[in-house]
Amino acid sequence: MASISSTSRFKLLKISIVILVIALVSLFIVHQWFANNARKALTQYIAEQSNGHIQLTLSGLDVNLFTKRLKINDAVLTSTDSINSPITYQASFSQLSLNVASVWALLINKELLLDSVKLYNPVINVYQWRKDTTENVSVNELSIPQELGKVYNSMTDALDAFAIRRIVIDNGEISLVDKINDTEPSTVSNIFFDLARTPTGEGKKRTFNKDQQTIELKIGKQQIVLPGGRHHISFKSFNLQLLRQAIILDSCTLSANATDSVKSNYTIFFKKLQLTGVDFAAMSSKDIIKADTVLCEDPSFNFNLYSSDAVKKKSEIPDPDKIIKELSGNLDLAYVEVKNAGIQFEVYGKSKQSFFNSNKDNFIINKLRINPDSAKVVSIESFDMTLRDYQLYNTDSSSTYSFDSLHFFDNRVVLSNFAMLSKPGKKIRNFVDVQVPYFELTKLDWYRLIFDQEMVAKEAVLNNPVINYSRRI
Repeated sequence: MASISSTSRFKLLKISIVILVIALVSLFIVHQWFANNARKALTQYIAEQSNGHIQLTLSGLDVNLFTKRLKINDAVLTSTDSINSPITYQASFSQLSLNVASVWALLINKELLLDSVKLYNPVINVYQWRKDTTENVSVNELSIPQELGKVYNSMTDALDAFAIRRIVIDNGEISLVDKINDTEPSTVSNIFFDLARTPTGEGKKRTFNKDQQTIELKIGKQQIVLPGGRHHISFKSFNLQLLRQAIILDSCTLSANATDSVKSNYTIFFKKLQLTGVDFAAMSSKDIIKADTVLCEDPSFNFNLYSSDAVKKKSEIPDPDKIIKELSGNLDLAYVEVKNAGIQFEVYGKSKQSFFNSNKDNFIINKLRINPDSAKVVSIESFDMTLRDYQLYNTDSSSTYSFDSLHFFDNRVVLSNFAMLSKPGKKIRNFVDVQVPYFELTKLDWYRLIFDQEMVAKEAVLNNPVINYSRRI
């Protein structure tokens, strides 16, 4: 009986091993079948949903039937309509992780029901082949905010279409490649993005309230060449806070380099730059930086302005608007506060002028609007600036101008404790010393003042002036 029992157990063991092997082989076959069919179904699904305009290629796809997770390795999404479309896209991912509500729904019914998506090391290339005549823009340049806005809108459309609860981008990168002007690509890297939403309902019937979602966008250390190649921006960190509608940049530098046709240039450094009440829709759709409040901490402004950039003919009066069109973007800022500013201007007109402050100054601007495409390029409701140790010199330093504060509102300019001192030199024979506690100018001609060193205004009010004049023979 013992031998029979041992034989039975041995047979049972063999049968169990065979069943286990068959089960493992079957599971492997089923897994491979799932993977191959899921791969085909997914590529076909993308092609059908995009009407053949987007092609998906991937090196491998792994299906976990227990966790309902698809892992796509080395995937590439490519726009196929490069002949007719002025802008095409290519997106590649080292890995794409999809949490699927039902694998069978994808294979049998070709329905992609997703819960969450995570993209590892995505690289998005945007190629502009020709001007988009459907866009109401005056330049043939790509815009980083607009392209990021398009990517964001595409993601939100996908979230709604597939009822996705969460999407994460880890170490993303986007590059704008201008094939029209053949300039250096504009690239933003080190992008971390996390959008999470709270659903109501189940499956594709799930709905989401935009007020009940969280968005985290962080960008690490960057040195970015903006489209066109002239403007640059660099920063240590970029942080977007959706609920506060805020953007915070740490150690940010903005610059515009001189070119063969335009000599004027600038470099602006901010220890901290914070925008609150940002209109993200205006930024992404119209390329307008629009905000309720802008706070600038410890900035350093360095400008070099050339009058030759402001005129077409030598006989014309210089127009700084022409320089601003070249140097600035589109801004609409309700309130700007600058703390501890260091300012230096070099103005090259009839002669060179230097404007600098050795201490840190503060100023406030209300309703600053810069629109390079408008007839009135710059508009400011009011400008209040408290200065310490302001000095303006002419070329041979024979004349010095100074004042303690500058207030600009409507069409009036008010200077406090204005002083002018002229000493005899090569061009000036007489000694002039003027002290004015309150100096008001109406309709000041900034063009003549900046570039020709001529103070021209419609009216001037001098309260309690003290004028010392000595004629040298």
